[in-house]
This record gives sequence, structure tokens and C-alpha cells, in this order.
Amino acid sequence: RHLGFLKTLEKSDIQASGICGTSSGALCSSLWAAGMTADQAAELLSARRPSSYLRFRWAFWQGAFSTAPMIDLLRQHLPATFDELPLPFAVGVRNQDGKHELISSGDLPAAVAASCAVPGLFAPVHIDGHRYQDGGTVDRFGLESWRQKRGKRPTLLHCVERSLGKPNQSPDDDVVVVNTPRSGAMLWSLGDFEGQYLEAQKLTQEVLADS
Repeated sequence: RHLGFLKTLEKSDIQASGICGTSSGALCSSLWAAGMTADQAAELLSARRPSSYLRFRWAFWQGAFSTAPMIDLLRQHLPATFDELPLPFAVGVRNQDGKHELISSGDLPAAVAASCAVPGLFAPVHIDGHRYQDGGTVDRFGLESWRQKRGKRPTLLHCVERSLGKPNQSPDDDVVVVNTPRSGAMLWSLGDFEGQYLEAQKLTQEVLADS
């Protein structure tokens, strides 16, 4: 879903001045921010079942799976740090105090993995002595934090409906929201990846045409 949204941005005359993502949105947008096209990122992420990147942890009470294989994969395709990206980028995480936080500097692959680390399913990711997990459990988008950091400006927000996390925030008037249905992807199957990719492009095009 996220990559279909980004594919439509590529085909439009919209130039992103910065990007922020949470959970699967952090994964997809990090690859895009690093210079991959949406098609290239889609090919990479659909090549294997998500479960093939997982490693079971015996200390399962902290999370059944380790994000280490995901971090290894991201280190092959992302710069080492946020500062090496061509545009401002941030990911939403939940810190060890249970509060939402945006990470926009330091170890990029680890931060992206932390944003994807659903509590209970994945162990926390340790960065500079601090534990982080999926920020979507406390703030699905990190919109207010992002706009405080970047200043209020016209914003495109992609929302995958009915996914886990807190309810959607009510955006400001200068926020255009693109809603797409939940993907249905699971650890053992991505479902109809190509169909979802095309549907997200269509829905994004419709919203942009009306904006």
C-alpha cells in the first residue's frame, strides 16, 4: 500500500521536501528516501515471505522474533545514517517510557527496524543504550511531532485503514489524507501484493486529482 502511494508521487509533479514513516511505512519510505524507486522497493520487499527474514528468540517473553535479519537486509540497501539521505527523514518509535518519539539521526537501519518492531512479536531494538519499538502503538503517524520539527506546510498523509495502533489523528486543513484498505499481509504471506500496489496507486491518483 505505501509503495503504491509513493509510486503515484513519482508520477506526479509533487516534490517531497521531507518524509516521515512509522512501522511498515518507515520500511517502505526509508528505501524510497534512500533513492530506490517504488518499483525497485516493491521488487525487493516482495521477493520473499516476511517470515523468511525472522529469527526466533528463546527469550520470547521480550518478543518472539529478533529484528537482526531485517537490520542486516537494510544495511545492504540503506545508508548507515540519516545524515547520508538526500532529504530529511524520520521514523516513529515508542521509547522505553512508552511515549512516542521521532528518530531522525544516527543509525538508520536500526531505527527503521525499531519502528517495525511490534511489541510482543518483536524484541525491542537497542540504539545508543535505549530500547525502541513500533511507534504506531502510541501514534500511528507522528504527524504533530513531524510538523513541530519541520514546521507546518502542505502535507500528504498516507493512511492504511483498520491497521493496528491508535485511532487516526484529525489532520489540519493543509493535510491531504490518502486512505487505502488494510493490505492483509501477514508474516507468512504478502497476499495479492501486485493488486494492492496497483489499487493504492489508483486511490492516490483519485485523491490528488481532487486536491
